Amino acid sequence: MKKYKFGLQPLLNLKEQTEDLLKTKLSHQRKLEREIEQNISEIELKKANDIKEFETSLSSTSNFYNVTSFYGYLDSLNKRIKDYELELTKIEYNIRKITKELQGASKEKKVLAKLKEKEFEEYKYEVNLEEYNENDQKNSYNYYSDNLNQ
Repeated sequence: MKKYKFGLQPLLNLKEQTEDLLKTKLSHQRKLEREIEQNISEIELKKANDIKEFETSLSSTSNFYNVTSFYGYLDSLNKRIKDYELELTKIEYNIRKITKELQGASKEKKVLAKLKEKEFEEYKYEVNLEEYNENDQKNSYNYYSDNLNQ
């Protein structure tokens, strides 16, 4: 009997590659998300420390220029945080989108994998049936030839 060959194997391979690619994209987006969240945290911590430092220095010396430049500095930090948050929103959208695509690709791959498994089970059944028939024919021949010689 011929060897088992799944006819849709190239399609299954393509689905597996698609799934792997989407997993890689998702991993990359999650890494970016963590980096941006870390950047936001660092800026907020720096901002809090700078505010404390400014408040302590304000009690000893205070002039209008220092106060206005510090508030300008705080505004620039807040703008950077908002920019990071906007970028984070985009990345979260991409993560949701890629996750949906990955779910679809996984379902398609599972369908093909189940089909392959089912076809392989049918192939094994046919092979076993063919072997049984061959053995039955051999046994019948042996029995007939043994009884014929007696």
